[in-house]
Amino acid sequence: MSYTPASLRSGVKLETHITADDGLTMQSCTVTMGGNAISNAYAESTGSIQVTGVSGDIVITAIAE
Repeated sequence: MSYTPASLRSGVKLETHITADDGLTMQSCTVTMGGNAISNAYAESTGSIQVTGVSGDIVITAIAE
C-alpha cells in the first residue's frame, strides 16, 4: 500500500493505493470500518482506496494470485 498510517483522527479521509506484486493479479479487495463493509471504497481500475469520514477501525483485506 502506498500509505499506511498507524492512526487517523475521527472524521478525516483515508486515501491510499494498493497493487499486487509483480507477476500477481489482484483477485479481491474489501474494506470494512467498525466491522461493516464499505461499498465502493476500492476502485479496481486504479487500485485506489478512499474512506471519507473515518469513524472506526479500518480493515483492508486483499487477495492477489
